[in-house]
Amino acid sequence: MNKLTKYEQEAIDWWNERLSEQEYPSDYGGDNFWEDDGWILATSWNPTQDKLSEIAFDLFKQDLEEEEPDNIEQVRFKHWACGYVLQLNVRPIVNNRLTKVGEMVYDYSINEGFMDYFDLAYEDERYHDWCAEMMRDYVEWGLRDEEEFDDLTDEQYTLIATALECDEPYATVEYDGSVYISDRDFDLIKFTREILAKEEEE
Repeated sequence: MNKLTKYEQEAIDWWNERLSEQEYPSDYGGDNFWEDDGWILATSWNPTQDKLSEIAFDLFKQDLEEEEPDNIEQVRFKHWACGYVLQLNVRPIVNNRLTKVGEMVYDYSINEGFMDYFDLAYEDERYHDWCAEMMRDYVEWGLRDEEEFDDLTDEQYTLIATALECDEPYATVEYDGSVYISDRDFDLIKFTREILAKEEEE
């Protein structure tokens, strides 16, 4: 067996310290989901977190699974406060050697690699689809009591939502799914009439 490099030894020491501090609780439903067998928490996500966090979590999971699927496991357990938690557990050390996922999570942790995954999540198609959905929900909710817009088609709702984001007032979707418009005097009904009028002219 090849001698451990300085980097490997530092990473193994880092992991051993965390393994020694780790507790192995049951979930909030009383079921034991995790035994002291060399596995350790890498990261987690729950439904109270924002969409970027959800996508970043999934991208990280994909990278780990593609690299070394036998040493990563996703666990889902119940939680009274948020419904459930998704947890990525990894096996960082096998036969006294650093695993590839152990190396990846070590680098991720000491170099704040989570920020890279947030950057990737921001560019992910799923995030942009979610933003478009939130913008459309904002339009539908804002027009829900206006009888003159009862017959709007799906295409027209999408047209209005897209215009809100791409033209004045350049609305943005916040991390929690709410829509922010800087113009405090913005009138969605007036804006909708203008967009529909332009559509008829074209």
